[in-house]
Amino acid sequence: MKALVFTDYKTLVYRDEAEVIAKKGEELIRVKASGICGTDLHAYHGLDEKRTPPLILGHEISGINHIDKTPVVINPLISCRNCKECLNKCEHLCDNRVFIGMSKPVNKAGGFADFIAMPSNNIIKIPKDFNVAGIIKAFQKHQSIDNIKIALLRAEEANPELPKSLEALGAIVDDVSCYRTVAETEDRNGAAEMFTNEGADWIAFSSGSTVRNFDLRFDLKQVCHRFPNLKLASIGPETSKVLKGLDLNPNVEASLHTSEGLLEAILKHS
Repeated sequence: MKALVFTDYKTLVYRDEAEVIAKKGEELIRVKASGICGTDLHAYHGLDEKRTPPLILGHEISGINHIDKTPVVINPLISCRNCKECLNKCEHLCDNRVFIGMSKPVNKAGGFADFIAMPSNNIIKIPKDFNVAGIIKAFQKHQSIDNIKIALLRAEEANPELPKSLEALGAIVDDVSCYRTVAETEDRNGAAEMFTNEGADWIAFSSGSTVRNFDLRFDLKQVCHRFPNLKLASIGPETSKVLKGLDLNPNVEASLHTSEGLLEAILKHS
């Protein structure tokens, strides 16, 4: 397999590495994305004594389960699950804990590679339904969240039902706004003028706020009246709900509520 290997301070080499083999209790994950954490940058600059070369860095991982092909995310902290701290749901205090993408106390390769093997308990399936019901169902299946702290990082405009539903299960929720969608007012490349004059075949909406901001600028209902062949694509039920609030129905709604799922829905309909 290919991997980006931290071979020396300020040196990364993209090279062939030995194929990863899942041990008993582990599953093989094909890495689709791995974020670059500040700790990875510290290691690169020689500022992290627990991450020393040679090492495959990376612990913010999403991917595909190699066996059942389901999309997953990874909990990078591997605990023994048997000690007092683990049994009290304080796995981060486990004396035998291992963190992927670190050299100490145990060298465990991270996610800057084609594949990674992880314990089954550290693999979290991404819900097929990216809505409140789907997320709650996934949590209920994974573990009890009674008295568990959850940082809910999302858009400023978001469905209030999710934190309420998590709290109903006993979770302690911090609902944190991470970004705000702002309507564009300029026309830097002439696209807005072209759309106003010629319309489009499709408009793909990736969130409810994009619907609201598009409508604010162009009057979406009037646009659909002017261009009757125009089709609307929605990334998921929450976005569709906003469209329906404008008395508009999407021509397609993505089954998998991601950018890839949205594109697939449009291609299937075209």
